[in-house]
Amino acid sequence: MNCAYYRLVSHSASKPSERPDKSAPLPIQARRHPLVPVVRGCLLRETEYTGGPIVIAASGGVDSTALLATMLALREQAASFLSSVEPVLAHVHHHLRQEADHDAEHVRQLAERFGVLHERADIYPDHSSSGNLAEAAREMRYNALVEIAQRHEAKIILTAHHAEDQLETILMNLARGAGVEGLSGMRPVRTLKSGVKLVRPLLSEEKESCRSLCLAAGLTWREDASNRDRDRSRNRLRADVLPILESLWPHAARRAHTSAEQLAWAATLVERELDRVFGSRLSIPDEGWPRSTLRAHPIPLLTAGLRRVALQNEPALIDRLGYVMVRKISEAIHDADDRPRRFSLGPHLTVEVTSKHVNIKPISPQA
Repeated sequence: MNCAYYRLVSHSASKPSERPDKSAPLPIQARRHPLVPVVRGCLLRETEYTGGPIVIAASGGVDSTALLATMLALREQAASFLSSVEPVLAHVHHHLRQEADHDAEHVRQLAERFGVLHERADIYPDHSSSGNLAEAAREMRYNALVEIAQRHEAKIILTAHHAEDQLETILMNLARGAGVEGLSGMRPVRTLKSGVKLVRPLLSEEKESCRSLCLAAGLTWREDASNRDRDRSRNRLRADVLPILESLWPHAARRAHTSAEQLAWAATLVERELDRVFGSRLSIPDEGWPRSTLRAHPIPLLTAGLRRVALQNEPALIDRLGYVMVRKISEAIHDADDRPRRFSLGPHLTVEVTSKHVNIKPISPQA
């Protein structure tokens, strides 16, 4: 993103060999907290991590502070599957809130207290190119975290997304008209640039468990005031919708994550079929796809494929491009009308359906 940039500032705490009282920095109730085996199990199940540097994305909030506590507990345990655990506490300063300086200092003090390596990246998101400040910040944040991981030769970045985050994501995707992939929510593992893995070991756990661990460990955390801004859709969900769901179905967030795991398997199968019919995400034939080939497949599959291709070319359409709109195009592909037709998918994309081909094309500025 050429209009936004970041600066990486390295802050190393004590070296691993110089950590003070490395054997027991946490109270026993924290070391025995249920979140610790959850994180350990995720690392065993989802990654090939057997020890060494591992980056923890730390905002200073209760969730990432709890994640740090789990890794400190694992560092202390003589677990046979880990030769050593070397946490690198990484804080990305977005420079979007006045109190963000205090968040960064809080994370630095945590690293110093527990003798772990500390890195801070300063980023300056600019929404002028994409029109979406949150998306610009997210892209830059992950780029910065990957660079930190590479500096420390770490293959894994841990983030503290939990079950409520997962439920919020699923509800937002449902309201957007997403398909199986969107309804499966966030995946526990995905690969970032240079093969570095992003791992979310707390997706099955409620936020209250994070708070419980921090209290057991005697750790304080920072509260992000922007989370109370009800103009943001995620915050409205968190404040107004999730409490109602929890009152109707206790532990709704954990239940939703279980559903998301099942849908993730279904999404994998759907993606394989879409790759077979439409080609890979980045491969769009110059002449589009033969209409006769697409006609041989059911309308729901065509709808999912066309929407995937459209969002790959125009990500900003995610809130506007529902399945109902795209389904009309899929129905046109299936019908007997061979006249050339053109359908709009927003301000910058059009779908052409002719007697022989179906293609998605950008709209030229002169059009």
